[in-house]
Amino acid sequence: MSGLEFLEQAMDVFPHARRVLLTAYADTDAAIEAINVVDLDHYLLEP
Repeated sequence: MSGLEFLEQAMDVFPHARRVLLTAYADTDAAIEAINVVDLDHYLLEP
């Protein structure tokens, strides 16, 4: 399960929870999709 899939399922259970995605620098497509799909509150890059 990807982080995006997890956030989508978590929205059903906890709709008012804040959403954060931790991703690698090269994985910007996942970040863009997450921002559009699950309305991220925070986006963090792995060092």
